[in-house]
Amino acid sequence: MRRRIVLAPVSLAVFSLALLVLCMDRSVSLYDEAIILEGAERLLAGALPHRDFYAIYGPAQFAAVAAIFKLVGPSIAAARIWDLVIRAATVPIVFMLAHRASWSMAWFAAVLSAVWLATTGFYLFPLFPALTLSLASALLLAPTLEGERAPVRLVAGGFLAALTGAFRYDVGVATLGIESITLAVIALWGAGLTRPGLRRLIDIALPFAIGAVLVIGPLAIWFVAAGMVDGLVLDVITLTARNYAAVRNLPFPNLSNWRSLGVYQPVVALVACLPVFCLLAWRRQNVALPMMLAALTVMFFGKGWVRASIIHMSAAIIASLALLALVLPRARSLGRLAAAPVVAGAGFAVVCAVANIGPAISSAKANLSWLASGMHCRLAVGPAACLLLSPEEVDASRLVQHLTKPNEPIFVGLGRHDRILMNDIALYVLSERPPATKWYQMDPGVQTTEPIQRDIVEELRDHCVRVLVRDTRWDNVTEPNASAVSSGVTLLDDAIRHDYAQVENFGPISVLEVRPGLERPGCPAAARTTP
Repeated sequence: MRRRIVLAPVSLAVFSLALLVLCMDRSVSLYDEAIILEGAERLLAGALPHRDFYAIYGPAQFAAVAAIFKLVGPSIAAARIWDLVIRAATVPIVFMLAHRASWSMAWFAAVLSAVWLATTGFYLFPLFPALTLSLASALLLAPTLEGERAPVRLVAGGFLAALTGAFRYDVGVATLGIESITLAVIALWGAGLTRPGLRRLIDIALPFAIGAVLVIGPLAIWFVAAGMVDGLVLDVITLTARNYAAVRNLPFPNLSNWRSLGVYQPVVALVACLPVFCLLAWRRQNVALPMMLAALTVMFFGKGWVRASIIHMSAAIIASLALLALVLPRARSLGRLAAAPVVAGAGFAVVCAVANIGPAISSAKANLSWLASGMHCRLAVGPAACLLLSPEEVDASRLVQHLTKPNEPIFVGLGRHDRILMNDIALYVLSERPPATKWYQMDPGVQTTEPIQRDIVEELRDHCVRVLVRDTRWDNVTEPNASAVSSGVTLLDDAIRHDYAQVENFGPISVLEVRPGLERPGCPAAARTTP
């Protein structure tokens, strides 16, 4: 039995990694994935998030990819392997959580989790390591929640909960809060604020807090010593809290769109499990672990609420699978009437997974065809070797390299900056040229404002930027939110029109050079490399 318990998670991890590699979409994401790729490059160049470049994520994902680049050189494929390994690690964690209630339901939750992770894409999204660490922390706390004495696991659980915040600040804070409250309730349950209850509270809370401080303490010291705190407040609290909900909001999908039903799976799971929680609590049975998973599911669902899509709800979906697997065996012990909603919730989870498996199958077929053809890399370019890019992207990055010196800063902008959806951050990575501005990641409500545009214009001139790229692909693409509304600010567009002239265009991408006679004194002269 013990051997089976060890072999099953290992087998699942290997299977999941193979499935994820097989189903990987080889197209490079020009914005979301590139945020992490270029952030890693900035770290390697000595820059720090918040202080030297705008970032809404914690530093851990940038640091992990930077470490990979340090070992093997800039490689998007190598960074993808890190992402796939983290996702694959999530599956056995889900299995081990669900295994505490039922062996068969553990397989159910693990296999569906692997399917969701294979079909989601959105590579290097920091939400996935945050999910993995959050669930791993819950797994480590499970013995304590079930009445065992496990101080070492409490330390490790606190450590992983805090480490979650190094990837996603919001998820880390919420995970620490949920787990702290759950542990406190367990410690005081039945004893209240008596001496035995308080002693048990200290016995549980102290190791957990020590684990958390082992992460939070060094991070706090680093942020203060490196001068990152003001930038953190600006990037994550001031700008994001003020703008994100308005400019990134997406409505919940119509129920008639069966491929988007997965967005509602966490809600269905929570509603199905609620009567079971009530009955078990009334019978004074321990429901701490499933309640913690329910709280984590609510937290991940709340995180995805603004952009109600499969991608942003993926963490809530996977947490809800572990929840269903834990609750269903207990529901069966209460009778068919209690079990029926949970069984229905599990069936709905299967339907949602099957409805979204199409992209994974398409990618698997494409990858198998590529393998059969000898893995020919038709449009290999720099860090993106053997991944898929448009010809325009490749040609533009090569021209930028031809027009600039190594490490010469460039700027990749849009056709207009009074209204922004996203920008082509990948071009910095592909051309292997650093951004000239702290604000190279463009978000509506940030780079559309006058103070930020004024900063960008000053940085372009202070850093002697000779080559600039304009990309019009998203100029006429809008979402049903405030990002579709022009800010009326044209400072950056006016400066670009005045200072730069087009050299060549590749479809929607134009490469520009500073106009003759407008070079600033002290700036280096142009020196083109061989194309």
